[in-house]
Amino acid sequence: MFDGADVKGSHIVPFSYAGTNTNTRETRTDFFATLTARIGYIISPQAMLYFKGGAAWVKSRYSDTDPSGSNFVPFWGQARGTRTGWTIGGGGEYLLRPDWTVFIEYNYVDLGSKTFAFSYTCVGTCDFANPYLYAQKQNLQTILIGLNYRFGVAKGPANTTY
Repeated sequence: MFDGADVKGSHIVPFSYAGTNTNTRETRTDFFATLTARIGYIISPQAMLYFKGGAAWVKSRYSDTDPSGSNFVPFWGQARGTRTGWTIGGGGEYLLRPDWTVFIEYNYVDLGSKTFAFSYTCVGTCDFANPYLYAQKQNLQTILIGLNYRFGVAKGPANTTY
């Protein structure tokens, strides 16, 4: 599965090394992809519950800014990278017609911790190491709701179950 994304999160670094509440860190996820296998259990002729797991990849951009520059000069820093991790999830699928199913699925993606080198632009000279190394821990959680059409399914009463 490959998904384009515009997922972002940010937080203010309280009383950061700059001595202000204006230092903000942000993460933006541009895409995520998974390669999984699933195993299921049929609970009725039309319904299946399943478990899935596998590998995951995420491309993200990270930023660190403090426009006030209370103890340091104002700065803007960024890093980007593609991360590899794992995913686990599960869901249910229901057969509406011989060629149509509806499903709901939950997935947890864990990308662990990785160190990135942030490159900074400062007003004047940066008063700290540039690039600066940050360790980032990242995970994602998704809920998918969908409708599937299966091509090439023979019509008729013999094909009304999984």
